[in-house]
Parts: sequence; C-alpha cells; structure tokens
Amino acid sequence: MFGSNFKMAWSMLRSAKWRTAITMLGVIIGVVSVATILSLGNGVKKQVSSHLNKAGPDLITVRPGNPFQLDKNGQVSRIDSSYSYGFGAGSLSDKDLKAVRGTTNVGQVAPINFVSGSAKTENKEYLGGFIIGTEENFPSLIGHKIDYGSFFKSDEYTLNTAIIGQTVASQLFESDIPLGRGLSLRGQNFVVGGVFEQFEPNTLAIGVDLNKAIFIPYSLSQEISAGRGQLAQILAKPINPTQLGEVSAKLKDNLTKLHAGQSDLIVFNKNESLAVSSRAVNSATQLVGGVAALALLAGGIGIMNIMLLSVTERTREIGIRKAVGATNRQLLGQFWLESIILSFTGGVLGILISVLAVYLLRIFTDLKPVISLGSLSIACLSAVAVGIVFGVLPAVKAARKDPIDALRYDL
Repeated sequence: MFGSNFKMAWSMLRSAKWRTAITMLGVIIGVVSVATILSLGNGVKKQVSSHLNKAGPDLITVRPGNPFQLDKNGQVSRIDSSYSYGFGAGSLSDKDLKAVRGTTNVGQVAPINFVSGSAKTENKEYLGGFIIGTEENFPSLIGHKIDYGSFFKSDEYTLNTAIIGQTVASQLFESDIPLGRGLSLRGQNFVVGGVFEQFEPNTLAIGVDLNKAIFIPYSLSQEISAGRGQLAQILAKPINPTQLGEVSAKLKDNLTKLHAGQSDLIVFNKNESLAVSSRAVNSATQLVGGVAALALLAGGIGIMNIMLLSVTERTREIGIRKAVGATNRQLLGQFWLESIILSFTGGVLGILISVLAVYLLRIFTDLKPVISLGSLSIACLSAVAVGIVFGVLPAVKAARKDPIDALRYDL
C-alpha cells in the first residue's frame, strides 16, 4: 500500500516540476535560515569556550552590574541582556582595582579600560577600532601572544607605546609589521611597539573583536580620556590555581563591602563565565531562530495552498479512483504523502545549501559557524513536521469528496 502510494505521489510531483520546485522554495529557505542560525550560535559558544580554555581554568573576571543569578543547583537562572555585549550597568573604579590587588592570594591582575576615539597617522584615520588601557599581565592572563615586538612592561607605563591588533596593522598602516610607526590617539602621539597574533572573535566578550583594538598602558588611557574611560573588566588569577574558589569568594566579599553591601558587580570564574556566555548566545539564537522559523511556516502555508489547488484540479481523477474502489484512507494517504515528500525533499536540499552557506561564511567572513548533526536534524525534522501538519487539510478534503460529484466535476 505505502509503496504504490509513494510511486503515485512521486509521479504526480514529477509531472509538475515547476510547481513542485516553487512549492519547496519556502521550505528550503526556512531550513537554510534555521540551520545556519543554529550553526552560528554553536560557533560563538565554541569560540568562547576555546578562549576560556586558552586562558586557563583559574582566570577570574570582575565585571560591573549583576548580569546573572544562580538557582539552588548553581545553574544560571537569569541573565541581563546587556551582558551579551560584554558590559554590565555602570563601570568599575580604581578603588575596585586597588581592592582586587590587595586581596589575599591574588597573583596577576590586569584592568580593561575602554576609551572612545579614533587612531590617526599622518595621512590616514582609523575609525573601525577602539582603545583599551591595560597592564603588562594582560597577555598572560588571557593566554595570548605577541607576533611581533613585545608588550609594554611596568617600568614603561609612562612611555607612549601602543600594541595593536592585526586588523589595525593592515587597515591603518597597510603593513603586517608596522613596528616603530607613529599614530595619534585623542591628540597624543604613540609609537607601535608590538602586534598581537590573530585573536579569535569574542575573546573578551561576545561581540568584541580585539583584532581591531589598540592597547596602551592603563595610566595613559586614563590620562588621554581625562578619567572618563570605562573600566569594564578586571582580570585576575590566584597565586595558586587550587585556591580559585577561595580567592573568588574573598574578592566578592571585599568588593561587596567596598560598595556598601550592594551586589552591583559580579565575580566569576571559567565555568560561570562559560555558562553565562552560553545562556546569552542561546537566548539570542532562539530569538533569531524563531524569526527564521517563520520562513518554514510560510513554506508550510505554500504547500497547503498548492496541495489544495492540486486537489481541485484532480477532482475527476479522485472520482474515477473512488469509482473503481479506492478508499478514503488510500486517497488520504496519497495526498498526505505528497505533502510530506515535498517538505522532506525541500528539507534535504535546504540542509545541503546550509552546509555550503556555512562553508562560505567561514571562508569569506570572520564568523566561524559550527554545523552539527543536531542542528541539521532539528532543521530537517521541522521541515517534515511542516509537511505533516500542513498536508492534513488537502488530504482530508481529497478523501471526503463525493465520487458522483467528482465525476461530474468540470474545470
């Protein structure tokens, strides 16, 4: 029974190739949208995880605001959407930085101070980046290396030395190794002392590309911004990695006391940072994925409309089949199977196009989407579900046609 219905359904779809192709187009677009968005979300989470693993399991991050709450099981139960962009409400202060340095068993410390402004050379201005004020421990804290030159030392904080990302090197200086070249930041002259190796996107926070950053000593960043820079993060590591939990708790206690008992900043380690970042990415992915799923819904409506039209055009065929003994169940199965074949074929084609889209994104953009069997399965099953749901009405309409009226029907 199934075999004969399948052959007949496939034959009918092949006999109307253009109609079949246009009907599947909505499903294909929906599957490509859903699979690609899920792949982008997986890619961002993998990049964040890779960065945290590179920095080491003992990295502690202090950020302003209170971006998340933990439930009784220690899992993230709420997240502030502003955290998705790497910043909480307000900013930290030098008093917070001093408190972090003074906490027992804290080893390396580095502030992250964001300063607005553009970089200029004699004949060019770079508007696509940002300025970060930090200290000598920054590269070792995040587990990143300098490709050319060297990072500034503590005894060089008064020197106007700038370390740049690779995008700045290529776009501002049009050179891979612009060591010794000059640039101006907010009216003050600096000399390039080093170039970082390529950063992965989302190294410090989601949406932040450090390849576009210019790093200068923290004290100078305060000077050129007249103290109006945004101290957005403080990175720290304990002297002994086994003391991570103890040091994190002590840091939080000291900073809470400094803020008059208010929980307006957050102290978290690798596992908590990964949990919050994943939650932020998942929230964004679900939101955008929901919008993309509307394309699948539109594809389903298209299948239903075409199948209803097909039922009308094939009224006499339905009457003849019923006259020679076809049952309502057989007709229901045939028309329903046509809808499922349409959606399934569209789903398979959509998956193939999704794989190609992910490949092209990895080659031609900075995005690193990760396509997984799970995301492909979700997209394909969604497509099949669309065919099952939206194929019901046309199939039922075909099965319920009166054979006498069907035989008398004339288009």
